[in-house]
Amino acid sequence: MEELRPLTLGEIIDRAVSFWRRRWRPMFVLYLGFALGGYAIYKGGRLIVDARFPAARELFFAADLRALAGAGQHLDELLGGAAVMSASLWLYMLVGAIGSVAVTRYAMLTYLGQAIKPGEALRESAVRAPRTLGLLVMQTMWTLLVIALAMVPGVGLIALGVRAENAAGALGGVLGLFLAFAGAGVAVLWSILRFFLTSQLVAMEDLPLWRLFVRSGQLTSGRVAPGFGGLVKVRLTVLLTVMGIVLMLVSLIGGLPQIVLQVLYSPSLGRLSDTYVPAALLVPAELLDTVFTAVITPIYVVFQTLVYVDVRVRREGLDLKLKLSSAAEALKAA
Repeated sequence: MEELRPLTLGEIIDRAVSFWRRRWRPMFVLYLGFALGGYAIYKGGRLIVDARFPAARELFFAADLRALAGAGQHLDELLGGAAVMSASLWLYMLVGAIGSVAVTRYAMLTYLGQAIKPGEALRESAVRAPRTLGLLVMQTMWTLLVIALAMVPGVGLIALGVRAENAAGALGGVLGLFLAFAGAGVAVLWSILRFFLTSQLVAMEDLPLWRLFVRSGQLTSGRVAPGFGGLVKVRLTVLLTVMGIVLMLVSLIGGLPQIVLQVLYSPSLGRLSDTYVPAALLVPAELLDTVFTAVITPIYVVFQTLVYVDVRVRREGLDLKLKLSSAAEALKAA
Protein backbone atom coordinates (compact mmCIF):
# COMPACT_ATOMS: atom_id res chain seq x y z
CA MET A 1 0.00 0.00 0.00
CA GLU A 2 1.28 3.45 -0.96
CA GLU A 3 1.75 6.10 1.70
CA LEU A 4 -1.39 8.20 1.94
CA ARG A 5 -0.80 11.89 2.63
CA PRO A 6 -1.46 15.22 0.90
CA LEU A 7 0.58 15.33 -2.30
CA THR A 8 2.12 18.22 -4.19
CA LEU A 9 1.28 18.72 -7.85
CA GLY A 10 4.61 17.23 -8.91
CA GLU A 11 4.16 14.21 -6.65
CA ILE A 12 0.75 13.44 -8.18
CA ILE A 13 2.20 13.35 -11.68
CA ASP A 14 5.32 11.44 -10.57
CA ARG A 15 3.31 8.80 -8.70
CA ALA A 16 0.91 8.39 -11.62
CA VAL A 17 3.75 7.74 -14.06
CA SER A 18 5.59 5.46 -11.61
CA PHE A 19 2.46 3.40 -10.92
CA TRP A 20 1.80 3.07 -14.65
CA ARG A 21 5.37 1.89 -15.29
CA ARG A 22 4.95 -0.90 -12.74
CA ARG A 23 1.45 -1.94 -13.81
CA TRP A 24 1.06 -0.96 -17.47
CA ARG A 25 0.61 -4.50 -18.79
CA PRO A 26 -2.53 -5.48 -16.82
CA MET A 27 -4.02 -2.02 -17.39
CA PHE A 28 -3.28 -2.28 -21.12
CA VAL A 29 -5.04 -5.65 -21.27
CA LEU A 30 -7.93 -4.18 -19.29
CA TYR A 31 -8.37 -1.12 -21.51
CA LEU A 32 -7.57 -2.61 -24.95
CA GLY A 33 -11.10 -3.88 -25.57
CA PHE A 34 -12.57 -0.46 -24.78
CA ALA A 35 -10.07 1.25 -27.11
CA LEU A 36 -10.96 -1.13 -29.95
CA GLY A 37 -14.67 -0.64 -29.24
CA GLY A 38 -14.26 3.12 -29.39
CA TYR A 39 -12.38 2.82 -32.68
CA ALA A 40 -15.16 0.64 -34.15
CA ILE A 41 -17.78 3.24 -33.15
CA TYR A 42 -15.79 6.11 -34.65
CA LYS A 43 -15.05 4.18 -37.84
CA GLY A 44 -18.69 3.19 -38.18
CA GLY A 45 -19.71 6.85 -37.97
CA ARG A 46 -17.14 7.79 -40.60
CA LEU A 47 -18.35 5.10 -42.99
CA ILE A 48 -21.97 6.25 -42.62
CA VAL A 49 -21.01 9.87 -43.31
CA ASP A 50 -18.85 8.87 -46.30
CA ALA A 51 -21.68 6.83 -47.80
CA ARG A 52 -24.73 8.98 -47.09
CA PHE A 53 -23.54 12.56 -46.50
CA PRO A 54 -20.87 13.41 -49.12
CA ALA A 55 -21.08 17.17 -48.55
CA ALA A 56 -20.38 16.67 -44.83
CA ARG A 57 -17.53 14.32 -45.72
CA GLU A 58 -15.88 16.95 -47.94
CA LEU A 59 -16.21 19.70 -45.34
CA PHE A 60 -15.53 17.79 -42.10
CA PHE A 61 -12.91 15.26 -43.18
CA ALA A 62 -11.47 16.33 -46.54
CA ALA A 63 -10.91 19.92 -45.32
CA ASP A 64 -12.49 21.19 -48.54
CA LEU A 65 -13.85 24.64 -47.70
CA ARG A 66 -15.52 24.85 -51.10
CA ALA A 67 -18.30 22.79 -49.54
CA LEU A 68 -19.26 25.92 -47.59
CA ALA A 69 -20.17 27.64 -50.87
CA GLY A 70 -22.97 25.17 -51.41
CA ALA A 71 -23.94 24.92 -47.75
CA GLY A 72 -27.45 26.15 -48.47
CA GLN A 73 -28.02 23.46 -51.08
CA HIS A 74 -26.54 20.69 -48.94
CA LEU A 75 -27.69 21.82 -45.51
CA ASP A 76 -29.49 18.53 -44.91
CA GLU A 77 -26.29 16.58 -45.63
CA LEU A 78 -24.20 18.81 -43.37
CA LEU A 79 -26.69 18.49 -40.52
CA GLY A 80 -27.03 14.75 -41.06
CA GLY A 81 -23.28 14.23 -41.05
CA ALA A 82 -22.90 16.39 -37.94
CA ALA A 83 -25.63 14.39 -36.19
CA VAL A 84 -24.00 11.05 -37.05
CA MET A 85 -20.55 12.15 -35.89
CA SER A 86 -21.98 13.73 -32.72
CA ALA A 87 -23.73 10.45 -31.87
CA SER A 88 -20.52 8.52 -32.62
CA LEU A 89 -18.53 10.87 -30.41
CA TRP A 90 -21.02 10.47 -27.56
CA LEU A 91 -20.94 6.66 -27.80
CA TYR A 92 -17.14 6.83 -27.98
CA MET A 93 -17.15 8.85 -24.76
CA LEU A 94 -19.47 6.31 -23.12
CA VAL A 95 -17.19 3.38 -23.98
CA GLY A 96 -14.19 5.36 -22.77
CA ALA A 97 -15.97 6.24 -19.51
CA ILE A 98 -16.78 2.58 -18.79
CA GLY A 99 -13.16 1.71 -19.53
CA SER A 100 -12.00 4.46 -17.17
CA VAL A 101 -14.19 2.99 -14.42
CA ALA A 102 -12.54 -0.41 -14.93
CA VAL A 103 -9.00 1.02 -14.86
CA THR A 104 -9.85 3.21 -11.86
CA ARG A 105 -11.17 0.21 -9.93
CA TYR A 106 -8.00 -1.75 -10.62
CA ALA A 107 -5.63 1.17 -9.98
CA MET A 108 -7.34 2.39 -6.80
CA LEU A 109 -7.51 -0.96 -5.05
CA THR A 110 -3.98 -1.88 -6.12
CA TYR A 111 -2.72 1.50 -4.90
CA LEU A 112 -4.36 0.85 -1.53
CA GLY A 113 -2.71 -2.56 -1.27
CA GLN A 114 -5.75 -4.72 -2.02
CA ALA A 115 -5.41 -7.66 -4.41
CA ILE A 116 -7.58 -7.38 -7.51
CA LYS A 117 -7.34 -8.97 -10.94
CA PRO A 118 -8.11 -7.11 -14.19
CA GLY A 119 -11.03 -9.43 -14.84
CA GLU A 120 -12.61 -8.48 -11.52
CA ALA A 121 -12.27 -4.79 -12.33
CA LEU A 122 -13.81 -5.43 -15.75
CA ARG A 123 -16.82 -7.20 -14.25
CA GLU A 124 -17.30 -4.41 -11.73
CA SER A 125 -17.28 -1.80 -14.51
CA ALA A 126 -19.99 -3.79 -16.31
CA VAL A 127 -22.11 -3.82 -13.15
CA ARG A 128 -21.68 -0.06 -12.79
CA ALA A 129 -22.24 0.67 -16.51
CA PRO A 130 -25.87 1.87 -16.03
CA ARG A 131 -24.68 4.52 -13.58
CA THR A 132 -21.88 5.48 -15.96
CA LEU A 133 -24.47 5.91 -18.70
CA GLY A 134 -26.84 7.91 -16.50
CA LEU A 135 -24.08 10.19 -15.26
CA LEU A 136 -22.83 10.82 -18.80
CA VAL A 137 -26.37 11.76 -19.92
CA MET A 138 -26.66 14.22 -17.03
CA GLN A 139 -23.17 15.56 -17.71
CA THR A 140 -23.96 16.09 -21.41
CA MET A 141 -27.24 17.89 -20.72
CA TRP A 142 -25.69 20.08 -18.03
CA THR A 143 -22.74 20.98 -20.27
CA LEU A 144 -24.98 21.90 -23.21
CA LEU A 145 -27.10 24.09 -20.92
CA VAL A 146 -24.02 25.89 -19.56
CA ILE A 147 -22.65 26.40 -23.10
CA ALA A 148 -25.98 27.85 -24.23
CA LEU A 149 -26.12 30.25 -21.28
CA ALA A 150 -22.47 31.29 -21.79
CA MET A 151 -23.18 32.15 -25.43
CA VAL A 152 -26.23 34.33 -24.70
CA PRO A 153 -24.34 37.69 -24.43
CA GLY A 154 -22.49 37.07 -27.69
CA VAL A 155 -25.60 35.92 -29.53
CA GLY A 156 -27.43 38.99 -28.23
CA LEU A 157 -24.74 41.30 -29.65
CA ILE A 158 -24.88 39.49 -32.98
CA ALA A 159 -28.66 39.97 -33.12
CA LEU A 160 -28.32 43.70 -32.33
CA GLY A 161 -25.61 44.04 -34.97
CA VAL A 162 -27.76 42.41 -37.64
CA ARG A 163 -30.66 44.74 -36.83
CA ALA A 164 -28.46 47.87 -36.86
CA GLU A 165 -27.24 47.37 -40.47
CA ASN A 166 -24.40 49.92 -40.15
CA ALA A 167 -20.69 50.01 -39.28
CA ALA A 168 -21.37 49.99 -35.55
CA GLY A 169 -23.69 47.05 -36.01
CA ALA A 170 -21.05 45.16 -37.99
CA LEU A 171 -18.50 45.81 -35.26
CA GLY A 172 -21.00 44.66 -32.64
CA GLY A 173 -21.66 41.52 -34.66
CA VAL A 174 -17.95 40.70 -34.81
CA LEU A 175 -17.57 41.34 -31.09
CA GLY A 176 -20.65 39.22 -30.42
CA LEU A 177 -19.22 36.36 -32.47
CA PHE A 178 -16.00 36.55 -30.45
CA LEU A 179 -17.91 36.61 -27.16
CA ALA A 180 -20.08 33.67 -28.21
CA PHE A 181 -17.11 31.48 -29.08
CA ALA A 182 -15.19 32.62 -26.00
CA GLY A 183 -18.18 31.86 -23.79
CA ALA A 184 -18.54 28.41 -25.31
CA GLY A 185 -14.84 27.73 -24.78
CA VAL A 186 -14.95 28.79 -21.14
CA ALA A 187 -18.07 26.64 -20.60
CA VAL A 188 -16.35 23.58 -22.08
CA LEU A 189 -13.27 24.10 -19.89
CA TRP A 190 -15.52 24.52 -16.85
CA SER A 191 -17.29 21.28 -17.72
CA ILE A 192 -14.00 19.38 -17.99
CA LEU A 193 -13.03 20.52 -14.50
CA ARG A 194 -16.54 20.10 -13.05
CA PHE A 195 -16.82 16.46 -14.15
CA PHE A 196 -13.14 15.54 -13.84
CA LEU A 197 -13.66 12.83 -11.20
CA THR A 198 -16.90 11.20 -12.35
CA SER A 199 -15.29 7.89 -13.37
CA GLN A 200 -13.55 7.65 -10.00
CA LEU A 201 -16.80 8.29 -8.16
CA VAL A 202 -18.68 5.67 -10.16
CA ALA A 203 -15.87 3.16 -9.64
CA MET A 204 -15.41 3.61 -5.92
CA GLU A 205 -18.57 5.03 -4.31
CA ASP A 206 -21.93 3.27 -4.08
CA LEU A 207 -24.17 6.31 -4.19
CA PRO A 208 -27.43 7.08 -6.03
CA LEU A 209 -27.02 8.66 -9.45
CA TRP A 210 -28.08 12.17 -8.41
CA ARG A 211 -25.77 12.06 -5.39
CA LEU A 212 -22.85 11.10 -7.64
CA PHE A 213 -23.65 14.04 -9.89
CA VAL A 214 -23.71 16.48 -6.97
CA ARG A 215 -20.61 15.01 -5.34
CA SER A 216 -18.61 15.27 -8.56
CA GLY A 217 -19.08 19.02 -8.32
CA GLN A 218 -18.37 19.17 -4.60
CA LEU A 219 -15.01 17.41 -4.91
CA THR A 220 -13.81 19.77 -7.65
CA SER A 221 -14.93 23.03 -6.03
CA GLY A 222 -13.65 25.16 -3.15
CA ARG A 223 -10.12 24.88 -1.87
CA VAL A 224 -7.88 22.26 -0.27
CA ALA A 225 -4.99 24.53 0.77
CA PRO A 226 -4.35 28.22 1.57
CA GLY A 227 -3.73 30.73 -1.19
CA PHE A 228 -4.77 30.95 -4.82
CA GLY A 229 -3.00 27.68 -5.63
CA GLY A 230 -5.12 25.94 -3.04
CA LEU A 231 -8.29 26.34 -5.10
CA VAL A 232 -9.22 22.92 -6.45
CA LYS A 233 -9.99 24.17 -9.96
CA VAL A 234 -6.67 26.04 -10.11
CA ARG A 235 -4.80 22.89 -9.07
CA LEU A 236 -6.72 20.87 -11.63
CA THR A 237 -6.01 23.41 -14.37
CA VAL A 238 -2.27 23.27 -13.70
CA LEU A 239 -2.26 19.47 -13.46
CA LEU A 240 -4.34 19.04 -16.61
CA THR A 241 -2.14 21.43 -18.56
CA VAL A 242 1.08 19.63 -17.64
CA MET A 243 -0.29 16.12 -18.02
CA GLY A 244 -2.14 17.07 -21.21
CA ILE A 245 1.04 18.38 -22.85
CA VAL A 246 2.97 15.25 -21.85
CA LEU A 247 0.31 12.85 -23.14
CA MET A 248 -0.20 14.86 -26.33
CA LEU A 249 3.50 14.61 -27.14
CA VAL A 250 3.60 10.90 -26.32
CA SER A 251 0.46 10.20 -28.39
CA LEU A 252 2.18 11.63 -31.47
CA ILE A 253 4.24 8.43 -31.57
CA GLY A 254 1.17 6.29 -32.18
CA GLY A 255 -0.27 8.76 -34.68
CA LEU A 256 2.95 9.19 -36.66
CA PRO A 257 2.12 6.54 -39.32
CA GLN A 258 -1.20 8.27 -40.03
CA ILE A 259 0.48 11.65 -40.30
CA VAL A 260 3.05 10.28 -42.77
CA LEU A 261 0.30 8.71 -44.88
CA GLN A 262 -1.68 11.96 -44.91
CA VAL A 263 1.38 13.91 -46.05
CA LEU A 264 2.01 11.39 -48.83
CA TYR A 265 -1.56 11.19 -50.15
CA SER A 266 -3.19 14.57 -49.40
CA PRO A 267 -3.31 17.10 -52.27
CA SER A 268 -1.48 19.74 -50.20
CA LEU A 269 -0.15 20.41 -46.73
CA GLY A 270 -3.04 22.81 -46.23
CA ARG A 271 -5.54 20.00 -46.77
CA LEU A 272 -4.05 17.14 -44.77
CA SER A 273 -6.72 14.49 -44.28
CA ASP A 274 -6.99 10.73 -43.95
CA THR A 275 -9.82 10.81 -46.50
CA TYR A 276 -7.28 10.58 -49.32
CA VAL A 277 -5.38 7.62 -47.84
CA PRO A 278 -6.24 4.14 -49.22
CA ALA A 279 -8.16 2.06 -46.67
CA ALA A 280 -5.67 -0.82 -47.01
CA LEU A 281 -3.00 1.46 -45.55
CA LEU A 282 -5.16 3.64 -43.31
CA VAL A 283 -6.89 0.94 -41.25
CA PRO A 284 -3.65 -0.77 -40.09
CA ALA A 285 -2.23 2.65 -39.16
CA GLU A 286 -5.38 3.50 -37.21
CA LEU A 287 -5.34 0.16 -35.42
CA LEU A 288 -1.72 0.70 -34.46
CA ASP A 289 -2.65 4.09 -33.04
CA THR A 290 -5.59 2.52 -31.18
CA VAL A 291 -3.36 -0.11 -29.56
CA PHE A 292 -0.86 2.59 -28.59
CA THR A 293 -3.75 4.60 -27.11
CA ALA A 294 -4.68 1.58 -24.98
CA VAL A 295 -1.12 1.63 -23.62
CA ILE A 296 -0.95 5.30 -22.64
CA THR A 297 -4.55 6.15 -21.71
CA PRO A 298 -4.32 4.35 -18.32
CA ILE A 299 -1.66 6.93 -17.33
CA TYR A 300 -4.34 9.61 -17.48
CA VAL A 301 -6.85 7.47 -15.57
CA VAL A 302 -4.28 6.73 -12.84
CA PHE A 303 -3.54 10.45 -12.71
CA GLN A 304 -7.27 11.16 -12.20
CA THR A 305 -7.41 8.46 -9.52
CA LEU A 306 -4.53 10.00 -7.57
CA VAL A 307 -6.19 13.42 -7.75
CA TYR A 308 -9.34 11.79 -6.35
CA VAL A 309 -7.34 10.18 -3.53
CA ASP A 310 -5.51 13.44 -2.77
CA VAL A 311 -8.74 15.47 -2.58
CA ARG A 312 -10.33 12.91 -0.26
CA VAL A 313 -7.23 12.76 1.94
CA ARG A 314 -7.15 16.54 2.26
CA ARG A 315 -10.89 17.05 2.75
CA GLU A 316 -12.22 13.87 4.30
CA GLY A 317 -9.22 12.30 6.02
CA LEU A 318 -9.32 9.20 3.82
CA ASP A 319 -5.91 8.13 5.12
CA LEU A 320 -7.13 8.21 8.73
CA LYS A 321 -10.34 6.35 7.85
CA LEU A 322 -8.37 3.54 6.20
CA LYS A 323 -5.95 3.32 9.12
CA LEU A 324 -8.83 3.15 11.62
CA SER A 325 -10.56 0.52 9.47
CA SER A 326 -7.39 -1.59 9.35
CA ALA A 327 -6.92 -1.24 13.09
CA ALA A 328 -10.52 -2.31 13.73
CA GLU A 329 -10.10 -5.37 11.51
CA ALA A 330 -6.86 -6.28 13.31
CA LEU A 331 -8.58 -6.03 16.68
CA LYS A 332 -11.48 -8.12 15.45
CA ALA A 333 -9.08 -10.81 14.18
CA ALA A 334 -7.22 -10.81 17.51
